[in-house]
Amino acid sequence: MAEINVTPFVDVMLVLLIVFMLAANLIAVGVPLELPKSDAETLPTPTKDPVVVSINAEGAVFLGEDPIAAAELPDRLRTQGLDPEKDVIYIRGDTVAQHGQIMIVMGVLNKAGYRKFGLVSSSETATRDTSSK
Repeated sequence: MAEINVTPFVDVMLVLLIVFMLAANLIAVGVPLELPKSDAETLPTPTKDPVVVSINAEGAVFLGEDPIAAAELPDRLRTQGLDPEKDVIYIRGDTVAQHGQIMIVMGVLNKAGYRKFGLVSSSETATRDTSSK
């Protein structure tokens, strides 16, 4: 009697599902940040790998996962072949990062000709104080 036993197939598929669910969390940009929450609409997904600049809680700046000084950003972006007229730079700032540090990074990039930015936030619903005072 020739029958296909489906049970091992289902077991393997469940294990693969768990592996992919765990691996999906590791695919995100490697600098761990507590992103601010926002109700803003999501930007369209870029067609190529996005350029991500992150500022952590201590004010350290990262290009992708590599630590970098803010003043070195324009030179590194040029060596990566980033076009200031077309490409968008995604800026991730930790919730407790100083606003001034994020503005310094944006100012350095703006001065170098990069003017297309996307500020990254968490997609969770933001809580707002709607009480009137």
